[in-house]
Order: sequence, then structure tokens, then C-alpha cells
Amino acid sequence: MEFSIAGNAPAAIALLRAEARNYARSPDVIVLDLNLPGMNGLGFLEWLRSDPEFAPTPVVVISGSHEPAEIIGAYDRGANAYIVKPVDFEVLVDTVTNVYRLWSLAGIPHRPPEEPR
Repeated sequence: MEFSIAGNAPAAIALLRAEARNYARSPDVIVLDLNLPGMNGLGFLEWLRSDPEFAPTPVVVISGSHEPAEIIGAYDRGANAYIVKPVDFEVLVDTVTNVYRLWSLAGIPHRPPEEPR
């Protein structure tokens, strides 16, 4: 398993685009902290879901908020799981693994199919 880390939303967007351009791949799962500098995590999630190349990518959100409105807001914007911090590392790994397995078993593509030419 490989990991890439970005410290803010613009860096994450640049990293995703570079990976797609250079290696023709999208991540298997994104772990997203809602407290990102620059663009908050919900804004990043909206961008991700609006981009056809990355929209199918499963996202596990981590946040310090227990507020139902924030949790519902994350799911409304396309989060696949929501974990409240502080999170035990094993819980995080299990959740990410389970989301990935679910997506893989369901046959949900990580990349949109190519358009016929």
C-alpha cells in the first residue's frame, strides 16, 4: 500500500492531478481531515465530487466535530465514512480498509470509463 500526503487542499488537488497525469491512476481511498488550511475539507470534498476523474474515489473523513450538522454535511457532499478524532490508529486503518474493500467488491470503478471516440 502506498500513501501520499498533502498538507492543504490546493496541494491535494495538485497531487491528485499529477498522479493522474504521470501515472494514469487515481487513489484507491482518500482520508480527508475536514480542518484543512486554505480550503476546508468540505470544500475539497465538493471539488472532488464535481471532478469526473476523481468523483468515484471513496473518501473517509476525519474530524474533531461530533456535531450532527457537520457529519450530515460531509455525507451530503459524498463522504463514504466519517470518523471523529481523536481516532485510534487501528480504527482508522480498519475503516479505510473496509471502505476500500466495499468499493472493490461492489465493482465501483476508481476511474470513470473512457468515452468512446
